[in-house]
Amino acid sequence: MSDLDDVIPTGRRAVTRQKILEAAYTLFTAQGVNLVGVDTISARSGVAKMTLYHHFHAKENLVLAYLDLRAKRWTVGWLKAGVKTRGATPRARLLAIFDLLHEWFEDEGFEGCPFLRIICESDVGSPVHKATALKLGQIENFLGQLARSDNLPDPNGLASVWMMLMDGAIMSARAGRKDAALKAKQAAAVLLDAWGRKPAKSGSPAPVKRRAKAAPKRKPSR
Repeated sequence: MSDLDDVIPTGRRAVTRQKILEAAYTLFTAQGVNLVGVDTISARSGVAKMTLYHHFHAKENLVLAYLDLRAKRWTVGWLKAGVKTRGATPRARLLAIFDLLHEWFEDEGFEGCPFLRIICESDVGSPVHKATALKLGQIENFLGQLARSDNLPDPNGLASVWMMLMDGAIMSARAGRKDAALKAKQAAAVLLDAWGRKPAKSGSPAPVKRRAKAAPKRKPSR
């Protein structure tokens, strides 16, 4: 567990904990982690601050729990599940990711990617930064699995570049470029075709023909 609790809460304790987490989920997703204080979460959830700290010993623990829930809902419940219904082949599913992103960008509630926001806001080496990097790595691993299923060379390398296209599209859409996912999909299709093409083997260079040196002319004898 991310919130350092030793025992999984049950009953009323579980309900209260979930109320706090749901309030934090809504606030963190919309406003980011740094701008939302514990007082705001307490007021939103209707749970006293002392009770909040009883379930999550510090705000950092609540952020870690949020990251777990976000990965469960967004990465698994939305991205992975959505891709499976959009394409019959791994290649089609890779490209379908950008169709999903486009629909997300068109949503009036689109606020960007919390993972990208938190990775930029958190201190490098902190538990939150490490946990966020892990969540982003899980998405990249999923892309690598799709590439590997399509027998593409260097699937991990492709997953890394694919992730960059996704991140760039999300940031561009956040800046107001709502067609960013469609543009990224065009670039991804070109990349995918080129990535699967084996480089032509260069043959051995033809030997250079050297001209035979002409025999020196003999001077006529007198």
